[in-house]
Amino acid sequence: MNFQEIYAEALRDPSLQNTLNIDEILVNDQHHTVPTSTPAKITEDIIRSLKSINLDQDLIEDYCVKLLDYQYMDEIHELTLGKYIRWLRRADKIPKLSIGGVITDIIIEDSGVYVKIKIINVQYSCKLKYDDFLIFQKLSNDDKLRLTITTGLTS
Repeated sequence: MNFQEIYAEALRDPSLQNTLNIDEILVNDQHHTVPTSTPAKITEDIIRSLKSINLDQDLIEDYCVKLLDYQYMDEIHELTLGKYIRWLRRADKIPKLSIGGVITDIIIEDSGVYVKIKIINVQYSCKLKYDDFLIFQKLSNDDKLRLTITTGLTS
């Protein structure tokens, strides 16, 4: 059998056909964190959020580099259990970007909404009062793929 025959046979083999459904990926509700954003909009949101707590320009630039694969979460419903986040305390004179952790729960109490975090490297859990922090959620590979696809479709 020569190369052309092998290639033609491979084209006819249904087990080698692409079964990826792009429409299903775009509609999948599990990935609601990046439905209409663009990379530029995500960056603008991060910069705007950092400016809102009066950080100096050097610190904003430093944090933007560290938050390259993250999205600012302006609304509590945008947070996803199991995703990795980093945060800054709004009230700190010079807010320090956290090492981060995984969201394990979102708790609604009389005193506010709290995000329960598991910090993996130190086996420690903490609770953040949502309104007291700027929260940045890591973009998954699926989120990045959706961004690439939707950005490509709109340009």
